[in-house]
Amino acid sequence: MFRVLTPLACLILVLPLIGSGCTGDDDTQYATYSVGIETAVGKKEIRQAALNAAETDLQHLHAEVGIQAETAVRGDEAVTTELNGVLSTLRSEWHLYINNTLHPFTHLERVPVRASDTIEWKYEEAISN
Repeated sequence: MFRVLTPLACLILVLPLIGSGCTGDDDTQYATYSVGIETAVGKKEIRQAALNAAETDLQHLHAEVGIQAETAVRGDEAVTTELNGVLSTLRSEWHLYINNTLHPFTHLERVPVRASDTIEWKYEEAISN
C-alpha cells in the first residue's frame, strides 16, 4: 500500500509546480474604437472604448461606449428614431457614417466595425425617399 501511495503523493506535489509556470501575464491586445456623435454643426462628442477584438458589431460597440439607440424599420432599411435622447423629426434624422460614407443598415448587430474605422452619427436634414 505504501508503494502505491508514494508515487501518487509525489505526483500530487509535482503537478502544481509544473502548472505554476502557465500562469504568466495575459498578452491580450486591445483595440481602441471611437464613435463620434454630431448633434449640430460644430457640436461633436467622441466616445471611446478599448475592446479585445479586432472587429465587433455596432450594437456591442454602442453598449461599450454608452450610446442608446432606438431603431424602426422603414422599407428595406432601419432608421434611427432616437439616439441618446435626441429624437428624429420630419426635418432632421440620425445618419450613420462609416469611413465618411453614409451607411444604411437593417440591424445594428449586423453592422461590422473595426477599430480603424471612422464611425460617426450625424443629426442632419432628413433624406427624402
